[in-house]
Amino acid sequence: MEKTVAHESPVHVRKHMHFPITIRDENLRHTLAGAAAGLVSSVLVCPLDVLKIRLQNQIVKPGQIAKYRGTISGLEIIWREEGLRGLFRGLGATTVAYIADRAIWFASYNRIKEQLAKVAGRSPDDAGTIVHLNASVAASLLTMAFVNPLWVVRTRMMVQSSVANEKSRWHYTSTWNALSSIVKAEGFGALYKGFTPSLLGITHVAVQFPLYEKLKVLMREFEKKRGPQENDLSAFSILVASAGSKMVASIATYPHEVLRTRLQTQSARRQLTHIPDKICEGPNCPPPAPPPPPKTGPKYRGLIHATKVILKEEGWHAFYRGLGTNLIRTVPASALSLWTYEVLVQKMGHTDES
Repeated sequence: MEKTVAHESPVHVRKHMHFPITIRDENLRHTLAGAAAGLVSSVLVCPLDVLKIRLQNQIVKPGQIAKYRGTISGLEIIWREEGLRGLFRGLGATTVAYIADRAIWFASYNRIKEQLAKVAGRSPDDAGTIVHLNASVAASLLTMAFVNPLWVVRTRMMVQSSVANEKSRWHYTSTWNALSSIVKAEGFGALYKGFTPSLLGITHVAVQFPLYEKLKVLMREFEKKRGPQENDLSAFSILVASAGSKMVASIATYPHEVLRTRLQTQSARRQLTHIPDKICEGPNCPPPAPPPPPKTGPKYRGLIHATKVILKEEGWHAFYRGLGTNLIRTVPASALSLWTYEVLVQKMGHTDES
């Protein structure tokens, strides 16, 4: 019978340094390492995150010229109009959201993976793709329930502009101010806007992390073929596995991010334009009926309605607006974030005796 190749997560990183703190509680190690990875991500990606959100949120109908048309030109516009502060708009909310998201996700992912592997009668290091898939989906659901309000705040703060001739639909001064203002003006449910398309985002981690685990195995085999190696993955192999899995997942599942951004940034109420069902022309036509009172409500009334409206008004390419910026933003950041996580989990569990 063919020998099963072990999936090792967290990967054992080669020992180049001694970590000053040893934490024996495994769940705490994953939580702290995940939080550190989130901190790294939030600072690295903030300017590109601001641009990506604005690219996703701008509505460009046929014949119109978009304000933000690319990564370099978009960053130049924000820098010219709003300065450094504009590039790091919403950094506080971004940092809190990323730290909470990564801390909860990595801790729950590894805990759930352990339990599923135990049920399957296997070790976590040899759990298999199905266990990794189920653990990543379950961890994502749990994380979304806690962190979605922070993502709503972060998205809105990044969209709001300080340019004098651009009126923002809101003006939040801090994360707490945004949370309290949203609840007061729109109700608690507004903090979970975009939750449904975020559920589609589970497909992202369902692609990324099983692929990440598989690529780590392949990279370990590649390193062994090059000569005798420790049972530890090099930093290069970790970066290749994390960058490759993130790129594939991002391209495959990007449209849901556009839908989520549009739903999270729309105001609770807006005036809807009345469009008559039928226009009569000619001398025998009755006088036109007066238009009904203006109706108010959100432009997008849900995931399916938002999909239809965007397709009708902007075309299918609108679902991939900002993809290039997103890849430039997420692939390097994800690689460094996962490397940070893997290193810290290993080093915090290392003792002088081991």
